[in-house]
Amino acid sequence: MSYTTRSSASRDGPPAPQVRHPLMKWNRVYFLLAAFVVLTVSLSLFLNHQLVETNKRTVLGNFQWVTRLEQCDKLSKMAGQVNAPGNDILSSRDVPAETSRRNGALSVFDQALSVLRSELSQNVPPHNAVPLLNDFSFVKQQMDELIAQINTVFSLTRDGKFDQLRSQIAPTSHGYDDVLRALDSLRSHLRAQRKVYLEEQISVTNALQRYEWLLSLLVVVTVIGI
Repeated sequence: MSYTTRSSASRDGPPAPQVRHPLMKWNRVYFLLAAFVVLTVSLSLFLNHQLVETNKRTVLGNFQWVTRLEQCDKLSKMAGQVNAPGNDILSSRDVPAETSRRNGALSVFDQALSVLRSELSQNVPPHNAVPLLNDFSFVKQQMDELIAQINTVFSLTRDGKFDQLRSQIAPTSHGYDDVLRALDSLRSHLRAQRKVYLEEQISVTNALQRYEWLLSLLVVVTVIGI
């Protein structure tokens, strides 16, 4: 066989076997483990951040509801100051002075009521705010009726009708009680909405904690791989 024939046979024969490098296979394994480590750490940081933010939001939100309840308590005291001149007129008989006191107390009450109503309208979801806003309307209605009764007391005093004046004190007292009951209804709904808010935040926290099982599984896989 000639040299040319042997060369042609060598070219047409089976290819030489390739040598596999184990190092390349292990590099892929290390890259996969590194990816698992990065994923595990990232999920851990994300979950921790979400839990911290949820707890922070819960604390701040609860503080807001407590503040609203305190403001409602203050409104009850303010309502008492609005009502007081209607009782004090029996002893003072000074209509201008008691009217001025009543008007000043009413201005403070109306402003505080308006501020609380506006804050709730802006910061409470509409479907949760509806019963609260209805309470505000009812409080305003009851206060208007109380003011009308106090005006009657002032008018009777001004006209010197003291016999009729004493008979008007009882309806005025009932009117004041109606204002307090309206504020109690508002306070009750505030407590109910605070409970709903806290339950919602607990549900969010529980949902986030369920991801801890996934994170634990990733940690186990990473440890076994290492």
